[in-house]
Amino acid sequence: MKFVFAMFLMTSLHVQAQDPGRISGVVTDENDKPLEGVTVSVKTSNKASVTNAEGKFSISAAEGNVLAFSYTGFETIEKKLASQPVVNVQLKKDGKLMEEVYIGYQKQRKSRYRR
Repeated sequence: MKFVFAMFLMTSLHVQAQDPGRISGVVTDENDKPLEGVTVSVKTSNKASVTNAEGKFSISAAEGNVLAFSYTGFETIEKKLASQPVVNVQLKKDGKLMEEVYIGYQKQRKSRYRR
């Protein structure tokens, strides 16, 4: 009976060590300005969060998980979690993107251009 109790105790301690905790932090740009709308996701799961207007996020993740921070126009960063509950990230602009993007669609009547 003592053996069964000891096994139960060891199993419950092992499960507790793998339980995810709340990870929070702030995402900023190169000028330390907070970025709103950055996607923060746990790579090996379907868990994700988005930063608020102050660049703050909170997500459930366990030690050893990898967090991916992605935002249009910036390089994606991945951080492997250690035992820290706070992860602050600074994203750098992606040099591969074009400076200007032209998008256009317009519907007008021919009579407007005829004289």
